[in-house]
Amino acid sequence: MQNESIHEIVIFRLRECITEHSFLNAYEAMEKDFFRTAGGYIKRELVKTNDSEWIDIVHWESMQAARQAAEDAALNTTCMSCFKMIDEQTIKISHSRLVRSYN
Repeated sequence: MQNESIHEIVIFRLRECITEHSFLNAYEAMEKDFFRTAGGYIKRELVKTNDSEWIDIVHWESMQAARQAAEDAALNTTCMSCFKMIDEQTIKISHSRLVRSYN
C-alpha cells in the first residue's frame, strides 16, 4: 500500500531581536489555535540545531492538505504573529513524500 503522507520541512532562523522563549510561546499558540484543527494535519516536530537554526517538520495526509493549510495560515492572525518572528531571508521550505518508516 502506497503511503501518500507528506513531510513539510521548514528550515529557518529567528530574527535577532526574538528570544527563544517568546518564539516557543507563539509556536505553541499556533499549534493550539491553527494546526490542531487544520484539515489533513497529522503532527509536527520542532528541532533546534547547535547553530541556532530551527527545523519545523509538519506531517500532512496529502500535498493538497499542506497547500490548503499554507493558504489558511496566511490569513490567520496567530500564525502571522509567529511567522513575523522568523527571519524571512533564512526560510527554506520543502515537501517530501514518506517512502519508508521504521520504529
